[in-house]
Amino acid sequence: MRLLTSLVLVLGLGLSAGEGVAHAADPAKKVAGKDADWLSKKLTETTEVPLRAAIIHEMGSRRDPALMPVLLNASGDTSRDVRLESIVALAAYGPQLADPQRDGAYTTSLQDGDPSVVKAARAALAARVQAGAKPGLDGLVSQLVNLSKRGTAWQTRKATIELLELLPGDESGARLNQVLIDVA
Repeated sequence: MRLLTSLVLVLGLGLSAGEGVAHAADPAKKVAGKDADWLSKKLTETTEVPLRAAIIHEMGSRRDPALMPVLLNASGDTSRDVRLESIVALAAYGPQLADPQRDGAYTTSLQDGDPSVVKAARAALAARVQAGAKPGLDGLVSQLVNLSKRGTAWQTRKATIELLELLPGDESGARLNQVLIDVA
């Protein structure tokens, strides 16, 4: 893309970097303002990864509860870009939302092979744990405890222990001590 922009500049077409050709096919512009039915249908029809990621981003920005199942499904997509965008979109609903399926998508994403997906999941989980929203927090903590014991990668186990350290107040002490004893 930089080569194309440079070529345009060299030829004197008067376009500055980031204008013209780059925006003509911008997936975000294709999906902006489209209704939820169009977005859902287009997501199932297209295999174009940038467009799928843009659709997921648009869905997340709306925070529409009816779109959450689509976002949850996208968290298991084969494309890293779509998985990453789905975790970011799910996090946009806010840390106070107690949804076991969303929490499950986060904990599953902690084990993703791509570091950017893991980082997004860890950030979403950290916000969720620090918010201390009582409904659903016990279930999330149980998932983290189980993952700290059975996570296949040491990085996953380490991340879950770090997340358990973020529990507000007295909740972290006893649980974290037991987890550390079990893991050791």
